[in-house]
Amino acid sequence: GANVGFFSKMARSLYPSSKIYAIEPVPAVYNLMSKNFNGDQNTILFNFAVSNKKGKQKMIADEKDYLTSKFSNNGNFPVDTNTLDNFIHEKRINKIDILKIDVETFENLVLLGAKQTLAKTKYLFLEITIKNNSNYTFSSLVSLLYSKKYNFQLIAISILNYSEISKGTMPIMDCLFKNVKNDL
Repeated sequence: GANVGFFSKMARSLYPSSKIYAIEPVPAVYNLMSKNFNGDQNTILFNFAVSNKKGKQKMIADEKDYLTSKFSNNGNFPVDTNTLDNFIHEKRINKIDILKIDVETFENLVLLGAKQTLAKTKYLFLEITIKNNSNYTFSSLVSLLYSKKYNFQLIAISILNYSEISKGTMPIMDCLFKNVKNDL
């Protein structure tokens, strides 16, 4: 999710003429993001969740911590879902310079619905949650980044340790991958 647009704001400042598509499913957060991009004609905002299928899904959100909203069968609100492949096709996007995915342990579902999209993507910025994640392992997630049409190689990593504990499982990583399959 795009949240309130931190990454999009940074991208806008670095690449002022770029077109940015920002997707955020939580209505309250989407409304805040809308205020942050009021008047920005090149940042297009969408209020749905990205997954591996089109439909509806329940999400859970804590009003005190919208950063950790995620899919849950015990969710407190429903959201519309779509795949990246459907979205990219509907918007007629032919090339993606950078695709950022941060969906709180559901990155695997996004990638499963993004096989055509990944072939059009040059760089992938992906949050990978290791600790307390029953949806995927590092290996199973990274295995989704290779096919006959794309081959993403890790070029940078940042380990995020919000608890500041130096022992135990690495909690979260932000990883930057480059598609080396073809020159995009």
